[in-house]
This record gives sequence, C-alpha cells and structure tokens, in this order.
Amino acid sequence: MPRVEAVIPARNEEKYLRATIEALAEQTLTLDRMIVVNDGSTDATRSIALANGCETVDVTKDGPREKGSPALAKVFNAGLDRVSNLAEYVLILGADHIIPRDYVEKVITNMTRDNASLASGVISHEARHVPRGSGRIASTSVWRRVTGKLAYPLSYGFETYLVLKMQKEGYKVAVYPDIRSYVQRKTGTETNYVSYGRAMKFLGYTFVYMLGRALVSTIRFRNPAKAVETLVGYITYQDKSDLSDFLSDTQRKLLLAYVRNPRNILARIDT
Repeated sequence: MPRVEAVIPARNEEKYLRATIEALAEQTLTLDRMIVVNDGSTDATRSIALANGCETVDVTKDGPREKGSPALAKVFNAGLDRVSNLAEYVLILGADHIIPRDYVEKVITNMTRDNASLASGVISHEARHVPRGSGRIASTSVWRRVTGKLAYPLSYGFETYLVLKMQKEGYKVAVYPDIRSYVQRKTGTETNYVSYGRAMKFLGYTFVYMLGRALVSTIRFRNPAKAVETLVGYITYQDKSDLSDFLSDTQRKLLLAYVRNPRNILARIDT
C-alpha cells in the first residue's frame, strides 16, 4: 500500500474540521499522517485536530490570507514541510471538505492506471477540467522534481502553478468526475477577485481568456463587481511566471478550437 499523508490548512474551522478529519480517518486506504496547519486560530481548531488524531503545525496569524495569494502559500508550505520523505503521495484538503471513504484509494488507483502525477475528484455540482486545489493528490517525488522541493511557490495562483508546471514538464494531471465529494460551505464565496486577476496575469492567462473567466464569475454570483475586481487585478499586476508563454500558447490553441466548435466554450472556460 502506498504511503499517503494529508495536509489541512485551517483558521478558525471548529465548525467544520471534525467532520473533515473523521472522513479522512475512515478512508479505505489508510492515511499514514494527517497534518493540520493551525493558522493562528482563536477557536477550538487546534484542540479538535489533536483530539482526532492529527498532528498540528502552528503558524502565527499575521494578516488576511487571500485565496491564491503568496501569504496563503506560506500556510500550505508549513504543513508540506512536515510531510515525511517516506510519503509517496500527499493529499491537500480544505478544512470543510468531506471526501467519501474510498476517495483516496480510487484516485490513487486511477492515477496508477493512467500514469498521472497529480489528480483529484470533483465537488458535487461543480464541473471541473483541471484538478481542484482541495482534494488533490500529488506524487511527492514528481512534485519535488519539477519545483525543487515539496512546496508551493510564494506567488499568486500557486495551486494552479503546480498543475501547469507538471504539464509543462511532461507529466500527466487528471480529474476523475465519477469520484465525487462535497464541501460544507459554498465554493467561491471567499475568493478575493483582485488576487484572482493577479494570479491569472502571473500565470500567463491571455486577456480574452481572463475576460471569459471574469464573465463566468459574474454570472455565477450575479455580481458584476467580481468581473471589475478581476480586471483590476489583471491589468495592474506586472509579474509573470516561467509558465507564462506555455499557458498563453495553450490558451490560444484552445480559443481557436472554440471558434471552430463554440458549443464547448462554456463547458471548458475553467481550464
């Protein structure tokens, strides 16, 4: 059986964390370690983690952790730094994310079959064509190979960066839509859309593709301000990653394919 360890970032998650940990503890493929990163919580998050068999890593709360921001990457990395060298896979999981008993076993079985290095299932009622941030399982050896160490880059869009980096280096990533899980609160509600725009600029999103993503967010939440915030983040941020040309070229090819077959554009706009 492969050795699998889990990292769960959590700040003031006493309402959700216990159920998430209980689901992990009941996996048909037993996890070797569960590491909760206690991000300056002022509630019972830490005690709940310890009482339910988790190791804890305490980090100091030094400000907001916008989703997808460099500050949040540091929290993830505090947990990843504790993953043992013996671990073959690492599971990244949100503190409110409930996975079915066979989630880890099914994802890794499929990854082995497909020679995938990073994969996830899907959240119920979500359509995904790229692996999720929460619920992703990654090969630790491949992760270290493509980035130099088991850590996210301290950048905007750090979760997507890893997916793209593996793809650029020739490794396969996968999403398994038949492996479904659920979260205890609605996804996307905590996204900072200025940071979202910055992440897209950093990663190399084309302007057209960025506008498409902003439009989808506006329609989904019925809030035009989200598109404006995304645009502001995108046009005011200057840094670009080493993946920028790779992603831009990929998106241009996809957009050309959408022009030829426009029925697929809304279904694939989150790629």
